Amino acid sequence: MPNELWNALPEAKQKQIGKEANLTEPLLQVLPAWVKHGAMWRTLRERYHDARLPDGLEDKPVTDDVEIRKILKDWHDNLDPDRIIGDYEQRFHDAQNLSQEQQFRAYIHGAKFFDAVVVPTLNKLLAQSSREKWLQQLSEDLQSPDDIKAFLDEIYEIAVRK
Repeated sequence: MPNELWNALPEAKQKQIGKEANLTEPLLQVLPAWVKHGAMWRTLRERYHDARLPDGLEDKPVTDDVEIRKILKDWHDNLDPDRIIGDYEQRFHDAQNLSQEQQFRAYIHGAKFFDAVVVPTLNKLLAQSSREKWLQQLSEDLQSPDDIKAFLDEIYEIAVRK
């Protein structure tokens, strides 16, 4: 959430930016496109398992041609672009009925959004820094309990190794 990002910045950086809207507005402007992206991403992830070799052919030998044809037809039907687009459109419609907070939490791919939108926005408003430096600074500046801080430090380490 943009307001959480604002709250994660130290007061000195908030003063540099001026007002919260200078940070949050660029993030909110791209929200609709990222929700669409999230709806497609969720739709495709849901179908990912079915897009691999069909279970019926992967797990054991199938020698009956009729059974092979049925498995392949079911597989093909599941990968039908019209069905996928229909599912995607429904998911996007559902997302549009959510609050912005719910959209950010449920439909935005956080790591991709951070890299593509948050880092460039922070770099435009403040000093140029790498993704890793922003992650480190934001996690250092958070006022959180020790157990949460340890968790965030671990996430940061994973992100840096990425």
